[in-house]
Amino acid sequence: MLTEKQLKLIGLVVEGNHTIKECYEAVQVPKATYYYWVNNNKEFQKAIDQALDDKVKEAKQNIRKNINNYIDSLADIIINGKNENARVNATSKILHFSELDPSFKQQITINNGEEESKNKLLEMFEAKKEEKEEQ
Repeated sequence: MLTEKQLKLIGLVVEGNHTIKECYEAVQVPKATYYYWVNNNKEFQKAIDQALDDKVKEAKQNIRKNINNYIDSLADIIINGKNENARVNATSKILHFSELDPSFKQQITINNGEEESKNKLLEMFEAKKEEKEEQ
């Protein structure tokens, strides 16, 4: 069974706001003891691994929940960005997330039950391309 100090230490480490040294010092555990637990205490190792896995799962859920906002922000940078580098990076990220290969043109369609329509993202790219050609 883990001690109260071990549980507090795991909480601090997983929180991610402190260095490892700050964590073990905050719960008044010597450096050697912390590393002994990490390297030799199976229960401590399992608990810290599980806590870190849970933290990663939570972070991924938060990202998935907000993905549309992130994509909208990238699209805004692509369309309205003043910095060419930022626009290129945003375009690259969107293409990567949508699994499109920028080396060739793909037509993506969405079947909405009535008719097929071009993907909104491709429409934005086409509009931006036409806008640049007009300038």
